[in-house]
Amino acid sequence: MSQNAFVKDLQNKISINFAVNYLGSVPIETSVNEMVKDLRTQTIRECISHLAGLVELGPPHEVNSVVGRIIGEFKVENSPVEINVSSNMVKIIKNNRIAHRHPLSFWSIGAAGENETATMFGYIAKNFDGTDRRCHVLDIGDSEEVARFAECLNSALGVMVLEAEPPKPSTSRRNDGFAVPIPPKRRSHLAEIATNLERQLYYHGKISREEALPLLTKAGDFLVRQSNKSPGQFILSGLTENNEYKHLMLLDESHKIVTCVGQFKTVSDLVDYYMSKGLPVVVNSTSIQLRRPILRKH
Repeated sequence: MSQNAFVKDLQNKISINFAVNYLGSVPIETSVNEMVKDLRTQTIRECISHLAGLVELGPPHEVNSVVGRIIGEFKVENSPVEINVSSNMVKIIKNNRIAHRHPLSFWSIGAAGENETATMFGYIAKNFDGTDRRCHVLDIGDSEEVARFAECLNSALGVMVLEAEPPKPSTSRRNDGFAVPIPPKRRSHLAEIATNLERQLYYHGKISREEALPLLTKAGDFLVRQSNKSPGQFILSGLTENNEYKHLMLLDESHKIVTCVGQFKTVSDLVDYYMSKGLPVVVNSTSIQLRRPILRKH
C-alpha cells in the first residue's frame, strides 16, 4: 500500500493492521522533550538491541550507561500481536484483546533498529490516560515492512494534524512538535524558507546530484542542497536501506514545503521535525529516512 493509500484509508476512518511480534517494553523516566536530539533515537535503539538480546533474536547487549540512567526495568513479552493504526491511536491487540492504547497525541518518537535489529521498530508513547511513558519494541519481520510501518505512522500523524482544529494565532514557532503557521513577514518567500539554513552543516549549497552521490555512503545518510537546474528549489538527497539514492524536491508548485504531516515554514524545521520523530520524510511516495546528516566541509 502506498503512502497516499494510507492517508486515504485513514481519512476514511479505515484502520491499518500489522501482524508483528511484541518483544516488550521499558519505562522511560525522562521526558523526551528534555533529551538532546541524538539521545532520543539512541534510547530507542538501545531498548531494541537489549530486548532483542533478551529474547535471543540478537546478540546480548548491555545498555549504554547514559541511556541506562533514564530507563526503568525491561518487561519481556515476546508474543504475537496485531498493531492497529488509526488516525488518532495505535493499539496493540493480543489474543483479541486490547493490551495497550497509545493516542497519537501522546506519541513521542519512533525509530527502526540497525544491523542485526533492522527488522525491528521501537516507539516511545504514553498510555491513553497520559501516564506510563514507555518504549515499546516490535519485531516486524523485514526491513521493507518496517519502512511500510513507519510510513503508516507518518501518514496517521499527518491525518491527525489535518483533522485537528486550526490552532489559535500564536507567536510560538512550535506547537507540540508541529509547525505552526506564522503571519508572513516582509521578506522574500525563498528567504523565509531558507531561514537559518546556511548555518546548518548538512546544507551543501548549490551542488549537483553527481556531486552529492559520493557523499552518501550508509543507509540513512542525507544532505540538503540547492538545485542547479531549478533556481530556488531545495533538494533532500539520501541513501535508503535498499542502497538506493533518492532525491526529494522540497518545494511544491506553490513554493511551499508540504508533507503528509503538514506544512513547514523552513527547510530547517522539516529536518528538525523528522529527525526528532525518527520517521521518514515521504513526499509523493518517495521516502527518505534522516539518520546521519552529511556535513559540508568549510
